[in-house]
Amino acid sequence: MKPMRLLIAGGGTGGHVFPGLAVAEALLERDPSAQIRFVGTRRGVEARAVPRAGYPLSFIHAAGLKRVGLWKTLVSLVLLPWSLVESLWVLLRFRPDVVVGTGGFVSGAPLLMARVLFRKTLIVEPNHFAGTANRLLGKIVHRVVVNFEDSVKTFPAGKAVALGNPVRKDLVEKLFRVTERPVDPERFNLFVFGGSQGAHALNVTLAKALPNVVAKMPGLSVHHQTGQADVDLVREAYEKGGVHATVEAFVDDMVAAYERADMVICRAGVGSCAEVAIARRPALFVPLPTAADNHQYFNAKAFADREAGWLVEQNEFTPDYAEAFVRERMADREGLRKTGMKAGDLAKPDAAKGIVDEIMTLARRN
Repeated sequence: MKPMRLLIAGGGTGGHVFPGLAVAEALLERDPSAQIRFVGTRRGVEARAVPRAGYPLSFIHAAGLKRVGLWKTLVSLVLLPWSLVESLWVLLRFRPDVVVGTGGFVSGAPLLMARVLFRKTLIVEPNHFAGTANRLLGKIVHRVVVNFEDSVKTFPAGKAVALGNPVRKDLVEKLFRVTERPVDPERFNLFVFGGSQGAHALNVTLAKALPNVVAKMPGLSVHHQTGQADVDLVREAYEKGGVHATVEAFVDDMVAAYERADMVICRAGVGSCAEVAIARRPALFVPLPTAADNHQYFNAKAFADREAGWLVEQNEFTPDYAEAFVRERMADREGLRKTGMKAGDLAKPDAAKGIVDEIMTLARRN
């Protein structure tokens, strides 16, 4: 039998790239002879993350159509035929058995061309509220994997299955499988990140708020991922404010960052939510207000409704709010522990394996 060939299309942000890497990892664990290729753009997170993980990556020209302004919308429309032709070329050269779309504007063209070539197709929709593109693609692809049970009804009857959002194996084994972790009563470790590209609103607010926290509760230690643009601004603010902090533009070792964290403040992208659940960490989610279809709000609300985390909208996330919130959580370790355990109840550590089952079924390799 010829080795199975899987093409994974998705990119732009870590939330669209890292689930694809988790699926690739799970497939190779099941079938070491499988051949895997990714499709992405040169400006997305995938341009760095995919080669670093050891997978080949084909580039296409693609851009989003939602909330990008008139000029960028026109550019995206001009690029669309080009991306279709480029995707067709990738498919004809690689000849995949199955094409998986993990989201982002880059996944549409490869999935459409895969259907033209009669290839099996699957999309991963981890958001609580499916985006417009995936709702449309869900009508033509062969299978849809969603994160939440109540998202199944978004797609045609019998097409979708709720398996969760795939998370990398190292996070599952080193965080979810560990039931106990030591807690330092003298030190409170806060982990802040704004997704793979940082979050300016979080950076500015916490740079003002956390020095005030330290002035009253000196046990605070901060690990802050800022994105490249704000790294100097945040680092200088913490140094002046006496905050014990590690400030980085990008965090490569997320496992270690979660291991140290007593609490997390982050956006509510799908990847962040899935990792917080796997890590069983209590988190304050500050959804990106301009996210397509406001999907980050609904992701965070799924945690808040189950008392598995907290939700605050960005316009309410002021320095005064942030200071009060962090101080209250520092004084309530038991409450944090309970919230973290409830977050763990939302985790689906075997999601990647379940998606591989679906891929193998589509490829008739079971």
